[in-house]
Amino acid sequence: MAEDSQSGPRIVLAFQDYTPPFDAEKSIRRMLQIVPPKHLSGLHTMVLTNVEALSRSERARKTWGRHRRVTLSEVRGYYTPEWSGGSAHLTILMDNLERRLGKLYRKFKG
Repeated sequence: MAEDSQSGPRIVLAFQDYTPPFDAEKSIRRMLQIVPPKHLSGLHTMVLTNVEALSRSERARKTWGRHRRVTLSEVRGYYTPEWSGGSAHLTILMDNLERRLGKLYRKFKG
């Protein structure tokens, strides 16, 4: 995973027994190119992972979905704000995203 001199958040791949059907890091980098830098201000890291890589307590933790509380194992991604010395990061659960998109993920292939 080469970061070179690319601006924006650092991308971390943290998969466990899972391989996305496309180059997830490349696709996310391409998407980030069109996001204005002011909207990425303060976002330090983007973690691309899968549900199985989350700890048991993380999978059971709840957050607000659109209309109800859901466990993190059900969501496609979640934001963790800067807190207590830790930096802000966005976690994307690629297996849930792939499941939700169905065959549409082919459009992300680069």
